Amino acid sequence: YSLSINIRQSGGVGSSFSLSMNGLSGKQIKFFIDGIPMDNLGSSLSLNNFPSNLINHIEVYKGVIPVELGADALGGAINIVSNHQLNDYLDFSYSTGSFNTHVLSFLGQHYNKNNGFTAKIASFINYSDNNFTIDNIDTYDNLGNINGTIDNVERFHDAYASNMIKINLGYQNRSFAKKLILGGTFSSNRNEIQHALDPQKPYGGALTKEILNKVSLNYENDQVFEKKLCLKIYGTAFKKYAKLIDTVSKKFYWYKAPENSNTATGEIGPKSLFRIEDESHIFNSLIKYHFTRKQNIVMNYTKNYLSRKGKDPIATSRVPFTDPHKLSKHVLGLSFNSIFFDHSIKTTFFAKYFNMETYGIINAVYKNESDPTKYTPENNFYGKIGGGFAARFQPVQELTIKTSFEKAYRLPEGYEIFGNGNLLLTNLKLIPEESHNYNLGLSYRTTKTNGFKFNFAANGFYRDAKNMIILQAQALFSKYLNKANSKIIGFELDSEYSYKNWKLSANITKQEITEKDQNNIKIRIPNIPLLYGNIRVDYNINSLFNGHSSLNLNWNSRYVDGYPLQSYKLGSKKDRKLIPSQFSQDFETSYSFQKRKYNVSLLISNFTNERLYDNFRIQQPGRAYYVKLRYAIP
Repeated sequence: YSLSINIRQSGGVGSSFSLSMNGLSGKQIKFFIDGIPMDNLGSSLSLNNFPSNLINHIEVYKGVIPVELGADALGGAINIVSNHQLNDYLDFSYSTGSFNTHVLSFLGQHYNKNNGFTAKIASFINYSDNNFTIDNIDTYDNLGNINGTIDNVERFHDAYASNMIKINLGYQNRSFAKKLILGGTFSSNRNEIQHALDPQKPYGGALTKEILNKVSLNYENDQVFEKKLCLKIYGTAFKKYAKLIDTVSKKFYWYKAPENSNTATGEIGPKSLFRIEDESHIFNSLIKYHFTRKQNIVMNYTKNYLSRKGKDPIATSRVPFTDPHKLSKHVLGLSFNSIFFDHSIKTTFFAKYFNMETYGIINAVYKNESDPTKYTPENNFYGKIGGGFAARFQPVQELTIKTSFEKAYRLPEGYEIFGNGNLLLTNLKLIPEESHNYNLGLSYRTTKTNGFKFNFAANGFYRDAKNMIILQAQALFSKYLNKANSKIIGFELDSEYSYKNWKLSANITKQEITEKDQNNIKIRIPNIPLLYGNIRVDYNINSLFNGHSSLNLNWNSRYVDGYPLQSYKLGSKKDRKLIPSQFSQDFETSYSFQKRKYNVSLLISNFTNERLYDNFRIQQPGRAYYVKLRYAIP
C-alpha cells in the first residue's frame, strides 16, 4: 500500500492534473513508463489518459529516487509498469458514462517460447463532452455591471478526444539479450477550451490539437560477466505537433446567445492558427555491477533534448518560437548499495550531477516592432552536484525503519521555461529547484492470522527548498516563477485493517509550506492544500455463483481542507479568495467470472453531488455514473 497521495485535476476528462505527495507536487514529481521518463510527450500521453487495464501496477517512490530511474525529481516519482508476461494474452475493455464519456482500450501480445520473438500492441480511444454543470457564474446588466449570479450552468465547449496506438516488435529472454525491442507510437488529441483560468469568461470556438510520432529502441542484458553485470540502453526520438485554433470572432456567454465581436481578433487574442513543432530525444544507459550477492554499484546517464519551433500563417506580429528554443538536460548518477546482517540492514550512498542548457528569445524594450534588435537571444547554463543516502533497518520481520537524506535538484521542463506561446507565458530566467530532503519513517506489518491482518506506516518529512517553481496566475495568463526559501514540514499516516472479506484503509497527510517575504516574515504559499486524506472500505465475495467468480464492493472517500488561492501577501484576509474544504465519496462494484475472463463494473463518482473545486478554484464534475465491460485472456 502507499502513503497518502492527492490528485488535483482542473476539470473533466483530459484536463491537466497535479499530483501531490510527501510535501511536493506537480513537476517536482517525475513520471515514468517502465522506467522511461515521460518528459515532453505532451498531453495525449499523460498519466490520466491511460486506461487502467493497460497498467499492471504502479510503483511509488518517495524521498530518495533510485539512481536506476535517472531522474532529476525533487523528491518523488511514479513508475507505471505495464504487463511483462512472457506468454500470449488479450485484454479488451469498453466503458461509457456521464457527460457522453467513452473509453475503449485494447492490449494484446504474441510471444514465441521457442525463439523469444515478441509482438505487442496497446491502444486506447478516449472521448467526453465534459458538459457537466458549474455554479456561481456572474450575470451583468446592460451597462456591464455585475447584478447577480446563476447556478447549474452547463459547460458547452469542453469536449476532449484522444487516442494512442503503440506497437513493439523484438526478442525477449534470449542469450544475446533479455530484451531487444523496437517500438513505434502514434497518439493525438483534440481539446476544446472552455475558458482560461477565470471561468467567468467562456470561449465557444477556441481549441487545441496535438499529434505525437515516436520511435524507440530498448535493450537489456543481464548475462554479462557470469551474470555480474547488467546493461540497459534505451533511446527514443519523437516529433510533437501542437496547434492552437482561435479564429472565431464572437463573444460567448454562459446564459445567452453569442454576439459578434471584433473581426480582427479571436476569443483569446489575435486570430491564430499557431502551431508548435517539438523535436525531442531521450537517451538512457544503465550499468549495474554485482561485486557480491550483497553489494553492487549502479551508474546511470540520462540525456533529454528538446527543440521547439513556432508557426502561424495568419499572424500579424512576430510568432512565438520563430527562432527555435532549445533545452538540453543531462543527469549522471552513481550509487553503491549494500546488504548487511542477513538482509536486516540495507544502505545506499549516491551522487548525482545535473546539467542544463537553455536557448531562447526574450523581448527587449523597443518601440519599433520591425527593429530586429527588439528580440534578443538568451543562453543559460547550469551545473549542479547532489547526493545523499538511504538506509533501511528491519530488526524483526514485522517492523521496518527507514531514513534518508538527499540534496536534490530538479531541472525545469521545456513547458515551464518556454510556455505554450499562448496563455502560458515564457520565462527564460527559470533556474533549477533545489532542496535538502530529510525523511524518517516506519512501517509495521502483521502476517495474516485467523483472517486478520493489520498494517501501519508513518513518515515524517522536511524539505528546505530554494527556487521552487510555482504556476502563478496573471489575469488571463499564467507563468512559472521561482519562489525562494520555501520550507516544507509534515507527516503522513497510513493504516490498513483486513478481516476475512473486509478491508478498511485510511491515510492522512498534514504539511506546512511557507516562504519568507521581503521583510523576512514567514507566509504560507498559496494554492496548495495542507491537510488531506482518504478512507476506503472494500468487501469481497468469492465464488458467488460458481467457483470462479468474484464480487467486489468498495466505498472511497476523499477530504481536502480549505486553502487560499491567492498569496498571503495580497489584500486583506476578508477579501482573499479561498478554495473551500471538500469531502467527496465514490462507490464502485465489480463482478468477474470464468477466472476473471469476463468483468463488469459500475462506478458512481461524487455520489452525494458535492461542489468540488480544484486548481485555481475551477469547479469539478458533480455526480457521475460509469459502466465498464472487460474481456481478458488468459
